[in-house]
Amino acid sequence: MSKRPERRTTNLSNPLVPQAVEAAQPPNVDEARHEAAKKTGTGEGWTRTSFKHTIEEGRRARGAWFYTQAELGIRPYWQFVQEAVNEKVARLEAEYNDGRPFPDLDAVTPGPKPGITTHRRSRT
Repeated sequence: MSKRPERRTTNLSNPLVPQAVEAAQPPNVDEARHEAAKKTGTGEGWTRTSFKHTIEEGRRARGAWFYTQAELGIRPYWQFVQEAVNEKVARLEAEYNDGRPFPDLDAVTPGPKPGITTHRRSRT
């Protein structure tokens, strides 16, 4: 059996040794963004999204992805879903917004919108 290593002491565990105080430096925003992207596995300009679907919808989507890989090229399932969403968004933009992208939702203020009625029935 190997010998137990000796216990190490550090400045943190020894109150008689003064600790060096480091000057606080402002964080570099680009480095922080890059590190966050490495940790989450996403690149800059990407975000993760989750959604719900029925079991049958999931089976159909995975089947369509799996059985069309030979013709459409092997790609991950997330890319298949991404392409489907992009196709649907392009159709909606063409039909409802003259082919232009819809405004970013971050630019829309929360709360009730003037001139937009809800689909709820009034209780009067």
